Amino acid sequence: MAWLVMALSVVVGTMRENSFGVVGLMAFEILVKGWNDFRNFSLKVDMCRFAYTTHEKTLIKLQTYVHGFP
Repeated sequence: MAWLVMALSVVVGTMRENSFGVVGLMAFEILVKGWNDFRNFSLKVDMCRFAYTTHEKTLIKLQTYVHGFP
């Protein structure tokens, strides 16, 4: 939907220069894009947790290897 609004604002912007309609469409597009990014926020948090635990496990394995354990 953000792409559709952006394309619409480009079309309107070429027809009318310096119009408040273009500004309104761009503001609406920013809100839609922000909402889409916010919806995927939980997935990003889960990915960060997975990366953090993987990093911690790797560090623990390296520490045990350095101390002479298999």
